[in-house]
Amino acid sequence: MVEREVRDRIRELRRVKASELVANPELAPPSKEQSAAMRGLLNEIGYAGALLARELSDGTLQLVDGHLQLEATPKATVPVLVLDVTEAEADKILLTFDPISALAQADQAQMEALLATVRTENAAVAAMLERIAGESAWQVAESPALDRLPVRRGERRNRPINSGDPTQEIPTVALTPANG
Repeated sequence: MVEREVRDRIRELRRVKASELVANPELAPPSKEQSAAMRGLLNEIGYAGALLARELSDGTLQLVDGHLQLEATPKATVPVLVLDVTEAEADKILLTFDPISALAQADQAQMEALLATVRTENAAVAAMLERIAGESAWQVAESPALDRLPVRRGERRNRPINSGDPTQEIPTVALTPANG
């Protein structure tokens, strides 16, 4: 295969009302867990990346990637990278971006070190982190620092991170390796 120069397909960054974006009709609906985790991350961090869209002949922006963010913030003004891609290329992006990310192989020591630094106040995000790390490898940290974390009236500290309800908010907890 002959290598070609990599093309920059980004035309511009726009801030667009979410309601003005058109969803890709080829997209399967997200799971409840995906939606809850995305809402949790957007609530905790906000937008730290842009949605991807292509401009149709009538000027409408059709979403290529970022459907979960759009679903979570339907009334917001969102950052959108407008791409210069055809419908077929947009479909290829839609079909391949997430699976390419899933092919990544994590270094266990690096993953544990990174996960040890992450804190969350959202049950869905905590459940996602547990899934990433492997449920049996993680526990709620027991440390004096937890005594300073906020807890809602009537709640106990060091309860299980995942209560089974991915949309339930819980107090901030520190995730630490069970063997660490």
